Amino acid sequence: MMNLRSISALLVSIVLMAASCNSTKTASEANSTATEAEEVVKDATLLVSLKRTPCYGKCPTYRITIKDNGELVYEGKRFVEKLGTYQGSITTEDLENIRRKVVEMDFFSLENAYDVPISDFPTCVTTVRMDGKEKSIMNKQNAPASLRSFEKYVDSLIEGLELKKISDEISY
Repeated sequence: MMNLRSISALLVSIVLMAASCNSTKTASEANSTATEAEEVVKDATLLVSLKRTPCYGKCPTYRITIKDNGELVYEGKRFVEKLGTYQGSITTEDLENIRRKVVEMDFFSLENAYDVPISDFPTCVTTVRMDGKEKSIMNKQNAPASLRSFEKYVDSLIEGLELKKISDEISY
């Protein structure tokens, strides 16, 4: 017959084995969740997003999002002609120009932030997702000319573009 010490040891072993299986399952689930998140990023269609933030004055506040299929979403928030969310599309040539400019300026090697310690300055946040990489750059001031030129180029894509209002709401 088993003595009390043997039964206790057996119970402790069973509890430890159950806990071990449970933690393995949790780690496995975490890996599965991480893999699913990677799939979402891989399948996402964002190409570029440009967001202009407010200042204490009348700085235009808006966001332009361009997907790799040419879909463009413009969200006007403050001090812009178009308030709300609008949708349009850009040409294949514009998409290729975006990709070319990103490569030419070596976007992914630029600093993450070009900042100044002045809170009133408007900021431009540019995000690019291309070739499996994604990067956001915060430009408050003193960014390289190539980045400032790219920001202006993205801004120019909505000029003369036929935009259809889809909502009075904005998502940011």
